[in-house]
Amino acid sequence: PIAMAGRDEFAKMVKWAEDMHAKGKLFAHDVFVSTEIARIVTGGDIEPGTLWSEQDLYDAERRAFAVLVKTPQTQERIRTLLDNGKAVRN
Repeated sequence: PIAMAGRDEFAKMVKWAEDMHAKGKLFAHDVFVSTEIARIVTGGDIEPGTLWSEQDLYDAERRAFAVLVKTPQTQERIRTLLDNGKAVRN
């Protein structure tokens, strides 16, 4: 089992992404993507120290991918990377 960082660290990671967006360093979709990544690596809105199994992490990754792949911005990023070998910034 892995002790997850939980809601406080999740909030810090989201705030960092939002601050970078406000400074023009990230696009809005970057914030959306980084929020999903933060949710995976911290556990999101859970108590700090909550134990997760490897399967819990896989499930969180799957949920995040399912959310992201539905967005036109993510679809464009994937399509551009596959077609051109370069990531698009959107």
